[in-house]
Amino acid sequence: MLILVLSLQMFNSSTTPEHYVKDSVLALNDSSVLMPAVTSATHLLNTSKNGLGSPIVIQAVCATLNINTESRICFGFTDERVVSGIILDREQRDKARLAWDHSTSEIFPRLTHKQAAIYFAPIVTTKTLKRIHDTFIVEIHLKPLTDVLYSLKKGERCFLRNGNSNFEMRTANVRHLAIHRKMMAHSGTIQGLLADIAKLKEDNNNDIGKIQDA
Repeated sequence: MLILVLSLQMFNSSTTPEHYVKDSVLALNDSSVLMPAVTSATHLLNTSKNGLGSPIVIQAVCATLNINTESRICFGFTDERVVSGIILDREQRDKARLAWDHSTSEIFPRLTHKQAAIYFAPIVTTKTLKRIHDTFIVEIHLKPLTDVLYSLKKGERCFLRNGNSNFEMRTANVRHLAIHRKMMAHSGTIQGLLADIAKLKEDNNNDIGKIQDA
């Protein structure tokens, strides 16, 4: 069963755990998008099903970017949000990075490493917190530009998230939303400038008043 879970709480990369405890449960208010229960390197690297580079993942990345907030997509959880992990040796992790690079190449505009990056968070044992050899939760960290609407290069298809699922937007609506986001971005800039000007004017008037009182 495909899981695409996103809560309303904003994800913040600064709060990302350095490791995960085996068999622990991810909190319900965690904002991470959880991909299907991938339990092996073969599954993770399967580009024809639901691994890195697959259409399902690329669409999920596009939709998650269009939330317009910092977010995270994770592999290595069960359907019940339990930490399972994926066994990946160094060579397999390198292949995963290449598969992720392929995924980002399918998104327009092109993502930089600052906007999208892959991480391998180690898993530790429950009692001793000892690191389990070559076992990881694979995390995709996304930090989209706020004034950009992301789409797929092939066919210029655009995806958004609605609740716990993705949906594809019609071409006319994509153009409308793209224009709206640009206007909102510029509006924010203008309002910021006007606020700065008002503050400077207030400070200037206060200074003049002090000089006259002196």
